Amino acid sequence: MAVKKKATGKSTSSKSTAAKSSDSPSATSKSAKKKTATTAKKSPPKKRAPAKKKKEKPSVVLKLYWGVFNQSAKRVAVFDFDEKKNAQKKAKELTKSTDTPHYVQRVKEAAE
Repeated sequence: MAVKKKATGKSTSSKSTAAKSSDSPSATSKSAKKKTATTAKKSPPKKRAPAKKKKEKPSVVLKLYWGVFNQSAKRVAVFDFDEKKNAQKKAKELTKSTDTPHYVQRVKEAAE
């Protein structure tokens, strides 16, 4: 349990009296001028190393297709991107004939 001290009403802070005596306006401006005079010397700019060249990756052209997949995620058929309706028809036909669900998904492949 901590013991509380009663406030006496008088402030006996040594910091406040010391701060008043040393913080005269003429003293701070002189010391500030000295600091800026010594730090005003500029060093020559540093030379930077040449930038590293980025390696160019060989450009690969990707072509977009519609793929018909079974429930095991195996591709059963592939259609061009503009033939989405045909891909959906094929998926419905395979779903009815095999009793396993088939779905259509986008496929990206490298063009030759």
